[in-house]
Amino acid sequence: MLKGQISIDFLIIVIFAFLIFLELFQVYYYESNSAMIIESKASALRVANVVARAINEVLKANETSMVVTLPETLDTGDTYYLEVKAAGRRVEVFWPVSTQNSSVAVPILTNNVTELNISKTAGSGSTTLRLVSSNGLVNISVISVCGDGYCTSGENCQNCAADCTCYCGDGVCTSGEDCNNCEADCGCTSGRVCCDCGTLCNGPPAYACVGESLCNNIYRCNLC
Repeated sequence: MLKGQISIDFLIIVIFAFLIFLELFQVYYYESNSAMIIESKASALRVANVVARAINEVLKANETSMVVTLPETLDTGDTYYLEVKAAGRRVEVFWPVSTQNSSVAVPILTNNVTELNISKTAGSGSTTLRLVSSNGLVNISVISVCGDGYCTSGENCQNCAADCTCYCGDGVCTSGEDCNNCEADCGCTSGRVCCDCGTLCNGPPAYACVGESLCNNIYRCNLC
């Protein structure tokens, strides 16, 4: 009987110890989670402030410019989404990118500004923005950096394959495209025709832009 009583008492002690441990764990979890939320919010505010401050600074004098750099992620490693809202006169940062369930906003002094939407994820690298004021308008553009995940002006699939994918209609006549399968990029200029020199010269199809008279000339096999 005594032995059974000891076993029950021991079991009760174990249960109480487990409940105390569970309560302490919950307190630690919530405190840690709250600290991370605060840190993420502070980091998001710093990012939004950098952009908002730059907009307000260049607005003060015509034809002035500034360059700011957006980090790859927040200090906590969170992905984020930055938006410049002209109508709302604010710079807003949402995080993480997947849910955008948290956000901060910093006001700006004008609605005459280029609206901007940039998603930043791990591996995208930093993004550099150029802000220029011109006649009361603040223009914001992304400075092209190959490898930043954005195919911007000046980049194409030939000089920056990391950011840009080749396709028919991208304005660049690349390997595998010719005047026959992609006229949009490799179309012939005035006075020239798309000639299948390959087939006409007893070989596999091979198209090239040549003079119309040359396409029907026996010497085309030496010139195509």
